[in-house]
Amino acid sequence: MLMACKYEEVSVLVVEDLILISDRAYSRNDVLEMKSLMINTLQFNLSVPTHCVFMRCFLKAAQSDKKLELLSFFIVELCLIEYEMLRFPLSFLAVAAIFIAQCSVNGFKKWTKTCERHTNYTEDQLFYDDPMIPTNFVHRWNHLKIDGYLWL
Repeated sequence: MLMACKYEEVSVLVVEDLILISDRAYSRNDVLEMKSLMINTLQFNLSVPTHCVFMRCFLKAAQSDKKLELLSFFIVELCLIEYEMLRFPLSFLAVAAIFIAQCSVNGFKKWTKTCERHTNYTEDQLFYDDPMIPTNFVHRWNHLKIDGYLWL
């Protein structure tokens, strides 16, 4: 309960609250030892990172503005609804979305050494002869119309 409430609850429980809930069946040390045992058993793998985690980190490395950020999130969301994209790591989808957004916003390819260093993906890795790579897959959306606006 102590670990779960750190993810979900607005007001986090403290150890003393859990001792009271258990009617003093456990001591403070017992609760903390069990928490430590559970975390060590899970090898600190408490949750899986989502595309949002990668996007925030990589957008910071790309020194993005609000326009680039919004377009990148839009593109990655388009990728996530395509079944074919499930075979790619979320980090790769985030990088591809940012790269596509940079190309769209700036009008030219702009993948800097800083972006390469923070993402561990080079510009060459974003393009190769696989039609399902997000940067090649974007042709599906070239004429996507939503509410009368032409995107990309």
